[in-house]
Amino acid sequence: DDLYDQIDGYNDQIDNYTQQIGELRETMAQLVITAPFSGHITELQGEEGDGLQKGARLATLVDDSQMTLTEYFSYTYEDAVWVGMGAGVSIPSLMNTYSGTVTEIKKVERLTAEGTRCFAVTITLDNPGALTEGMTGAAWLLADGGEKLYPAVEGSLAYKSSKAITAQAAGELLTVHVDDYERVTAGQTLFTMDGSDYAQQVESAERGIAAAEKNIATARERIDSYTQRMAETEEKRENYRVTSDIDGKV
Repeated sequence: DDLYDQIDGYNDQIDNYTQQIGELRETMAQLVITAPFSGHITELQGEEGDGLQKGARLATLVDDSQMTLTEYFSYTYEDAVWVGMGAGVSIPSLMNTYSGTVTEIKKVERLTAEGTRCFAVTITLDNPGALTEGMTGAAWLLADGGEKLYPAVEGSLAYKSSKAITAQAAGELLTVHVDDYERVTAGQTLFTMDGSDYAQQVESAERGIAAAEKNIATARERIDSYTQRMAETEEKRENYRVTSDIDGKV
């Protein structure tokens, strides 16, 4: 029983090492950090040789091919606004007007200083290159009859997508592949982190598996040897048993 218990213990060790290796390989796969979408890099913070903790911010990736503008319209226009309707956006700082489309409507309740109940309308417009986040925009919606619907509360431009690029595992930042304000494509490598520590841990776990498997083999050999000796002992015992070949009296 002790040998079988030992084998169970070694199998548990193998399961733990196998799980550890799987988790380590998942971590190692995250050491190469790529762009989740096309855009350009801003707020670059990581430098080669930095020791990073998991979650450390390295840069911000923004998709400025399109911009969004959220403004608030009176509930008077609730039935006149729909996703897909045309819009115009005036950017005073550029003294220019751009065309956009309503892409989202949220029936929130925002009250103006005058007490007007408003809902949110998000307009998306293509960026010719001059639009940046934070620019104030004055929009209007083009109703079916051709009239313009104006918001009660104006807003400012935001990037279509913006994402903080962070370290997905702890370790040394090995290579920075991009510069601040560089344009990148989806899937492009941005940063590479050193994985030597994780590789050593994998090798250590693999050695642990090999040792446990060797111990299991040794234990099984001992069991087989013990079983064989028991069989031989039983056979000898049978040889010592004297039986009569014929009927008679002793």
